[in-house]
Amino acid sequence: MKTKNRRVPRAKNAPKRATKYGSNPAAGKRFTRDGIKFYYEVYGTGEPLLLVHGGGSIADLRFQIDYFRKCYRVIAMDSRDQGKSGDSLDAITYGIEALLLGIRYPTKVKKIAAMSANLNPSEEAVYPEVIALFKSKMDSLPPAVKEDPTGKARAKGDATVLRRAAH
Repeated sequence: MKTKNRRVPRAKNAPKRATKYGSNPAAGKRFTRDGIKFYYEVYGTGEPLLLVHGGGSIADLRFQIDYFRKCYRVIAMDSRDQGKSGDSLDAITYGIEALLLGIRYPTKVKKIAAMSANLNPSEEAVYPEVIALFKSKMDSLPPAVKEDPTGKARAKGDATVLRRAAH
């Protein structure tokens, strides 16, 4: 794959991961948006490439960061209610935010690759019996599990997580 007359290195040539992505004070930064504190890390130089995961943490993007940081300034961000970013009361929309960013700022966004962007991030996108079953299972979990970033999203009944669990 070529990018602006530069060859993108093959993944097998990626450096051995010595960096602890998702927990790197040297690369980590924070910003506040709509009262929520977001956490992100920056690696590499060049044109910016924003990576936002759909659940978990920046650490889940380790292979993508290793690959792209050689040619781009990679900005890897924890979604709200995930990783080191703050919690919110709203439903998590993940990929929709990337699509909205492109729609709202077309002169600033060159390309978007969105996976599993929810066209309807509500409980209406899931069968009611699946939601009821999932919520009953979540209610039976110990509090420590519910406090885990993924557990918090599930306990709130996040439709994205519910859809994944239904498959």
